[in-house]
Formats: sequence, structure tokens, C-alpha cells
Amino acid sequence: MSNWIARLRQPTENSRSRPKGNSRGPGLAIIPVFAFKTLCIGLRFTTTGESRKLRRAIKTQFTPQFSNGLTNVKLHFLGTTGYHPNNHRQTACLMLPELGVVLDAGTGMFRVRDLIQTDTLDIFLTHVHLDHCIGLTFLYDVLSGKKMSRVTVHVSADKISPIKDHLYSKPLFPVEPNFEFQPLTDQPVVLRDGSQLGSIPLEHPGGALGFRIDWPKRSLAYITDTTAHVESKYVDAITGVDTLIHECYFPDGWEDKAELTGHSCLTPVAQVAAKARAKRLLLVHVNPLDESESPLDLGSVADVFKEIEIASDQMVIDV
Repeated sequence: MSNWIARLRQPTENSRSRPKGNSRGPGLAIIPVFAFKTLCIGLRFTTTGESRKLRRAIKTQFTPQFSNGLTNVKLHFLGTTGYHPNNHRQTACLMLPELGVVLDAGTGMFRVRDLIQTDTLDIFLTHVHLDHCIGLTFLYDVLSGKKMSRVTVHVSADKISPIKDHLYSKPLFPVEPNFEFQPLTDQPVVLRDGSQLGSIPLEHPGGALGFRIDWPKRSLAYITDTTAHVESKYVDAITGVDTLIHECYFPDGWEDKAELTGHSCLTPVAQVAAKARAKRLLLVHVNPLDESESPLDLGSVADVFKEIEIASDQMVIDV
């Protein structure tokens, strides 16, 4: 099991107020305690009113606000199908507006515009198949009129060139990307509330990642575009997660097709959730050819995992 997951499961008082992780990530700037005290002492030379305002500003900037009671963090499902959209679902895109975090940039990316609450946007891509990255080209409209200080796309280093050279090739989309790239590493990224996002390698044609976000008292994992097996290596990385978002493109009976395409059938996904001791499971990346309200027979796996639901576009849950 990854060290960063183990550390988050046993947070100390110091880790609650001063998160560890990738200092180059999009997290809050952290300054030593002595420096903070020095700044506060210096503020005594200003007027009383100015001093109070400045102290509040500095405290807000340099104190991480964990979401275990201090920040109400919601997860918005903006795209819950794969391959192509249908009349009811867009392709892969999730958002945590309070954190300015987007997970995947499929066709559901256009919905991000109405949910922006921060002056930064961090977009984490699991991989660069078009149903997960085409929404990057929507950003000119998504960000139009928004006052953003930074927009960063976090993706595996080997996927940056395909985005630049192909998705943004002049014959295909003749403009430059209006964001910066940050290669993902095996170190977690510290988010703006002090939580940590770690990457999880997945088996999928072309390569893919899953993500896990840990707060001191809760956790979320996003696993898409992989073939679920209880013996898969990624199961250890999601063990004990509170909310598991997992792809389920096929119903049972399509196991051969799932293996061929790098996707999952229903029963193996339920078995993975049970083995990982997840508290709840939400299914995404469902087959767009089935536009019914219940594209998967959840009753058939009730004895395997009970707290299971098919996510729908524009669903919102607390995390």
C-alpha cells in the first residue's frame, strides 16, 4: 500500500494543520511558524483596523481548511458515460467546485463553466482517450469572462505530447492550449483545502490512472477505464475508501468484450468494492447505447455489495 495513503489514515495534529505532499502542486502556500509570527508582529505597527484585516488575510491564506467540517465539499457528476454522449449522458467529467478540481475532461466539461467557484482550476486526466480529454478544447468558452489566476492540466508525462501534437494540432484545432501542464508523479498533489490527491496505475490500452483523494476523516476514489478484478493491484490502493466511483461499461455476460476493450462488467466491480471495504459505490462510464434509466441490473449484485448506485449526469453528492 502506498505510503501516502497510510499517512493519511493516521493523521497527527500537525498533519491536520500542515499537510505533507508535493509542494509544487496546486496546494496552499505554506510558511514556517516563525515567519508567520514575524509577519503578525510586524502588523502591530499598522493601525488597529488595518492590523486585524491583514492578520485575517494572512491566516486565511496560510491555514489549510480541511473539509472535515470546515468546508462543505460536493462532487458533481457532469458526464457519466463513455465513448460518446447520448441523449441523457455526456462523457467522463466530475467536479469538486469548492476545490476547483475537475476529474477528466470529456464532453461533460462544458458544464464546468456554471460551477466555477475559485480563481484556479486543476484538471486531472486519467488518460487521453478522446472521451476523457476532448473537453480541454471547450475551455475557451468554459473560462470566458472568468477571472482565473491559473488553469492546470495534471496528466502523465507521456500524455502531454499527444495533447499538444494531436488534440491541438493546427488542422484539428488551430489554437494554443489556454492552460499549463503539470506531469503527475508518484507523489500526491496537495489540494487547496489541504487534502491530498494520489495517482493509481490502472491496466488499460494506452495506459491510465485512477485517483484517490484523502481528507483526515473521509476519502474518495475514482477508478475508470480498467477491467475490474479482485486481484488487481489497484484494489490495495482504494482499500478503506468511503466513496468509490468506478466504471462499469458492460453488464454481466460481456466479460470477453470487457477484457478486450479494458472495461468492466458489473459483478467484478461489486466484488472489488466489497474487497476494498468501500462504504458506497457509484457506477460511471456506462454504455451509451443503453439509454434506459437502469442500464445495469443492480439487484443481481445485492448480495455482493449493497450500497451501490448508478450515477447520472448532474447528480450531486456530499463527500
